Amino acid sequence: MNRFLSFLVLSMTVTAAASQEQVNSKVNDDITWKDTEQIIEVQQKVADQAIEKRFESILLISKRINEAEVEVKEGVLILRGWTHDEANRDWVENAANRTEGVIAVVNNIEVRLTEQWDLQPAVNEALSLYDRFIRALPKLSIALLVLILTWLVARVASKIALRILQRKVTNLFVLRMSARLFAVPIVVIGLYLVLQLTGLTSLAMTVIGGTGLLGL
Repeated sequence: MNRFLSFLVLSMTVTAAASQEQVNSKVNDDITWKDTEQIIEVQQKVADQAIEKRFESILLISKRINEAEVEVKEGVLILRGWTHDEANRDWVENAANRTEGVIAVVNNIEVRLTEQWDLQPAVNEALSLYDRFIRALPKLSIALLVLILTWLVARVASKIALRILQRKVTNLFVLRMSARLFAVPIVVIGLYLVLQLTGLTSLAMTVIGGTGLLGL
């Protein structure tokens, strides 16, 4: 009888332990991992984006590369675009090598040589001359008007001097030279004003100087 009771108690104990283990196992099975929508960012990726944005700004300001493209992957800076000057390509590459966070530079920038019969530089120079001429046109108009007035006043002064001196000077050559001497100061002043208006200040000072006056 005692043995039967002992066996019964032992059986109930084992059964209870098994039941508890099953319950614990079920609870553990109910605990599962769930993914969140939080994006895991790596510091190197942020640095790549910062380098790319910074270098794009540098190329935009420098205007050395046409159709410039910048790409950064794991610290490797990739350059694309084209230029007519090899020096521009080297300048950009040197700037990329000095950029913080860049471990390597892949320079895919093309150097396109200009055609031998390219007339664009001549056209640009002609347009530049035309633009400067249009801007200087008001000054040139005033200078031309001053020059015409100078010629008229000098001619009138020469005729007046000729009439005054013809009574005292009999030699025709000396008379004409003496009459023209009265027009020289007017011509000098007129030329000085014209040269000043056209921006030729140094030449104007030469005209006023002794050498210019003697030449006139």
